[in-house]
Amino acid sequence: MTCEELRRAAHTRPFQPFTLQVAGGRGIRVRPPEFVLLPPAPHRTFAVFDGDAIEIIDLLLVESIRFSNGQARRPKRT
Repeated sequence: MTCEELRRAAHTRPFQPFTLQVAGGRGIRVRPPEFVLLPPAPHRTFAVFDGDAIEIIDLLLVESIRFSNGQARRPKRT
């Protein structure tokens, strides 16, 4: 997963909620786009607000993005 791919998902208009599938099979739900914090320059980490906690996630651990309409977008491997 690249920072730019995640940025496109978070800034798509109209916004579509999505789930980040991370290594280990866990899903992290992103409902409003304001709940994901991406640094201005490309970095390996980003933050997701989830209820009462903020989780810092390594982009290399994100396996796919699944949108609420059922479409999955897998990261490009280089």
